[in-house]
Amino acid sequence: MKNCEYPARGLKINQNEIQEEIDRIKNQLEVKVNDKTLINATKAYLAYKEIIKHTGAEGAVFRCAPEWQEKYNLVICGVISELIDNGIIYSGGCEGDVYNTLTGLVQFYASGYPTACLDWIDKPGASGRGRYTLLHCGNACKGMLIPGRGVVDYHQVWLENQVGYTIEGPIKKGNVTLSRLRENRDGQLELLIVEANSVTDEMEIRGNYGVVEIGEERLKRLEYELNENGWPHHLSLGWGHHGGILKKASKFLGKIKVVSI
Repeated sequence: MKNCEYPARGLKINQNEIQEEIDRIKNQLEVKVNDKTLINATKAYLAYKEIIKHTGAEGAVFRCAPEWQEKYNLVICGVISELIDNGIIYSGGCEGDVYNTLTGLVQFYASGYPTACLDWIDKPGASGRGRYTLLHCGNACKGMLIPGRGVVDYHQVWLENQVGYTIEGPIKKGNVTLSRLRENRDGQLELLIVEANSVTDEMEIRGNYGVVEIGEERLKRLEYELNENGWPHHLSLGWGHHGGILKKASKFLGKIKVVSI
């Protein structure tokens, strides 16, 4: 897309890949959706795969909700997950979130690992433990989930229309960096950086979720920053502690203001 080039017309998916992709998913995960749902979503996956290969893009932004449901009668959370998991893209932005997709790409360059788009969700009862809950509907790649815990299921919001799938399960344990690029009220770019430790937790909840340990004092600072300064609800989670690299990148990418917790 460097020269504002669009995908060539006449691109076609390889129909022979549909069943291969479905079989691979069934061999890796517990599947709770019917084959018709898998077929429709896999066609969307293969279409995106061809477009992305043609453009050479490393990340993609998706108008996944509600446009895909309303226009195409399809949920594509699992499609995003598969594109990331199979190395077609390294960062996928939900709900048309361009800045979070860029955040994920920068994190990929810093760590060498793909990222996940999650929401800031505080967990009731976690006060005093220095922990914060992250959640999204189910678009994280399988490699980010606890092995053996991934499930393919219908999207929990569009259950009446079983038109696509999510890949759900808990984010695995380990060092993580939470980050978010945004344009603030004054038109200045800011990058929020929080190094944490994913400790997971058993939660009676669907989707992709993770519990990160930040420490009580840092958590208070984070909650104040999120609430008082109006950060968007999406964040990018990447593997490892790479906050130092992100700070250096912010300097060379145009004097982006860094907010480090």
